[in-house]
Amino acid sequence: MQELTGNKSLEEKLLETEILIKVAQVANSSLDLREILDTITKIIAESLKKDVCSIYLPRPGNKIYIEATKGLKEEAIGKVFFVTGEGIVGWVARELKYLAVENIREEPRFKDVPVTGASDFLSMLAVPIIRENKLVGVITLQTRGPYIYSQDEINLLTIISYNISSAIRNAKLYRSVKTQLDELKIIHEVGKATTSILTMDELLPYICEEVSKLFHSKGCVLRLLEGENLQIKASYGLPDKIKHAMNLHVGNGIAGWVAQTGKPLLVDNVADMPENLRVPVIEATSALCVPLHIGGRVIGTLGLYDKKGKWGVTVFSRKDLDTLETFADASSIAIENARLYKIEVEKEKKILTLYWEVARTKDYLESLIDNSADAIVTSGTGGLITSWNKGAEKIYGFTEDEVLGKFLPMVPAFLIEKEKQSIEKILQKETVRNVETIRQKRDGQLIEVSLTLSPVLNSAGEVTAISGISRDISEQKRIEKALIRKNQELSKLFFINSVVRSTLELDKLLRMVLTVVTMSDGLGFNRAVLFLVDETQNTLKGVIGVGPESPEEAGHIWLSLAGKSLKSSIDEIEKGHLQKDSYLDRLSRELSVDLDEDCVLTRCIKEKTPFNIRDAGADPLAANTPVQRLGTKAFGVAPLITRDRAIGAIFLDNLFTGREIKDEDLEFLLGFTSHMASAIENARLFEEISRAQAELTNIFESISDMVYFSDRDFTIRNINQAVVEKVGKPAEEILGKKCYEIFHGTDRPPETCPHAKAMTEKKAFVEELEDHYLDGTFFVSSSPIFDSAGNFVGTVNVSRDITELNALRGRVAASERMAALGEMAARVAHEIRNPLISVGGFARRLEKKLDGNLHEMAKIIVEEVSRLEQILKEILGFVRKPKMV
Repeated sequence: MQELTGNKSLEEKLLETEILIKVAQVANSSLDLREILDTITKIIAESLKKDVCSIYLPRPGNKIYIEATKGLKEEAIGKVFFVTGEGIVGWVARELKYLAVENIREEPRFKDVPVTGASDFLSMLAVPIIRENKLVGVITLQTRGPYIYSQDEINLLTIISYNISSAIRNAKLYRSVKTQLDELKIIHEVGKATTSILTMDELLPYICEEVSKLFHSKGCVLRLLEGENLQIKASYGLPDKIKHAMNLHVGNGIAGWVAQTGKPLLVDNVADMPENLRVPVIEATSALCVPLHIGGRVIGTLGLYDKKGKWGVTVFSRKDLDTLETFADASSIAIENARLYKIEVEKEKKILTLYWEVARTKDYLESLIDNSADAIVTSGTGGLITSWNKGAEKIYGFTEDEVLGKFLPMVPAFLIEKEKQSIEKILQKETVRNVETIRQKRDGQLIEVSLTLSPVLNSAGEVTAISGISRDISEQKRIEKALIRKNQELSKLFFINSVVRSTLELDKLLRMVLTVVTMSDGLGFNRAVLFLVDETQNTLKGVIGVGPESPEEAGHIWLSLAGKSLKSSIDEIEKGHLQKDSYLDRLSRELSVDLDEDCVLTRCIKEKTPFNIRDAGADPLAANTPVQRLGTKAFGVAPLITRDRAIGAIFLDNLFTGREIKDEDLEFLLGFTSHMASAIENARLFEEISRAQAELTNIFESISDMVYFSDRDFTIRNINQAVVEKVGKPAEEILGKKCYEIFHGTDRPPETCPHAKAMTEKKAFVEELEDHYLDGTFFVSSSPIFDSAGNFVGTVNVSRDITELNALRGRVAASERMAALGEMAARVAHEIRNPLISVGGFARRLEKKLDGNLHEMAKIIVEEVSRLEQILKEILGFVRKPKMV
């Protein structure tokens, strides 16, 4: 048993030795610190068969960050931290003592950070990493289940912590040495660069960038003195938009103080500085600034702000100050050399610039003249040509050899004298600018040009030659004329559209349309006939024609219209003064063609496209068509299209003037016919609506019942004649008043009124209502009215006077009651009559046989029976129905 225990102890010692050897090898390797820590955690966790091994390192601000782990979540590395004294790791860091926990759920000092996943592991051993009694870090072990750590494990982890401490120290020493080497290398490189770079634009930004990298600062600012101002000449890490705001006066700010005193300044916390010595605009924490001087004269400053350490912004050291001063001395010399070099270069550049400007100007002018698209011609004072560029050769067609020494061959003969007058003006040192004139090409073609003539003066101010620049503006003039024509067409089109939309009377509209087509101020055709589609008969019918019957009538009409504008003619149509029953108008109404036939008119409708018939006799589409009756040789047809539907066509010709109808004329006409078709369609709809409205108005006014419309406020908006007659007031006194005032004589709607119920419930009500104000009984129907959006807008009310009807019903009921009473009386009389006859007969017999008092009594009975018989006879006579004769 002791032998087994001894073997186990030996194995444990060998394992511990193996772990320590592995850890020592990694700790003393040249790996990066992060790689060293990652490797150590894996070795410990795997060798000790623990689920987790983590290493925490302190950072500024009393925070201990997880820097390496085997077992916890990797996303926690470098992000999760404990404040000193917080959690198990924070407690160990503060107390510098190890802590072994069998079950963390029973340990109050444990703090769970979910992102690490540490709560999934129950046991924990945390050992401080110490060097020279100062905390270097914390190393932890964890297992998933509860676990009691042995003293050997604690001792082993403690020994490992010393190795980790040495590794951390070695890494820091290595980093420090590397940093110093890098600084020396950069200083050497910058020194070489500052002596080799001689331009300020390259030197100053280079100094700022390299200094910032050398000292690991957030930014660098280099300022140079310009009088009493320190102007920023270069910077690194500084936004361009705030540079201007950081220019300083000498004595203001840190850089101003350094420039004024000539001494360097090291600031650990800018916030502690006086207000006038703080860094302007930017939020800086620490700053370092040294003067740039040459021979005891300060020429500027070199400043750094916010040094970046491993864990954030840190302060600059005294060593940084000494290094920056050394660098500034070398930079000052380089800046001075660059300044002197710049002065010399600028002098040289100025001389070269002047030389090249002269040469360039000469070349430019020669190239400009030679390659200009304009004709540039130089002539002597007598008009003889001395130079002729390629532009002149291209415009006029003459070569330079053909014109040199000759008098202006491009000037037409009829303008020679005028040209000589212009030469006289130029000799008086006048300049003729942008004159539009005529010039002649080599082939004799006349062109329009824009001409500028100016004198050429010598050094004495004398005119020695004449320079002429001319530009061919023939195309420009053509386009200008086309634009003027197009503008006139558009103006006509705008006026025409306004005309055809000025009326909704179909007859006037159609006459206006054809007047526009045939007037010279309009489209200028001789004759025009309008055809409209009759869908009921599937035909295309002529409806109106405008134009003269003969050349004589055409001449007479055109002569009468010579001083008349299109607007005045339209006004006459509007007033109804223009002749309507002309020959062409009558003939047009006789023209008709079946839409199933194949001719130019039906094709125009079906294909919705214009046709230009140049020879009606030869074109098969013009054969056997109604337009043959118009006697035309050439004509055009354009469709009237609205909502992608052809509703008709317009025929037009120039029978009397013989002017050719061009395709452009029909294209322009199409821009008008679409508006024409819409106007005709609108006029048709207006006629239909007007007719329907008149019919509805007649029906509305002829209804014997009272009908009125009211809005949602009970205000009467419309009434029929029955309301006027019943109320006894004119319509003007009823409209606009409240319905309950007019029909009930109250200041509010009665609760029993169905109109008020319809307004409230928004549904129809029908009731019989006895109204004392109008003295009658009325059968009232009230229905709500809603707009297209479903909003309630009012009611329509129909009221029928049933007073006489109710009275008639009463009389009929009374008659029926009297008839029933008569029948009952007849039955009663009949039933009484039989016994009464018996009593009467018996009494009469007794009257004959009795004497004395008995005789008198019998007589009385006979008399009363007779009186009763007479009454029964009258009753039966009243209730007996009369017989028809």
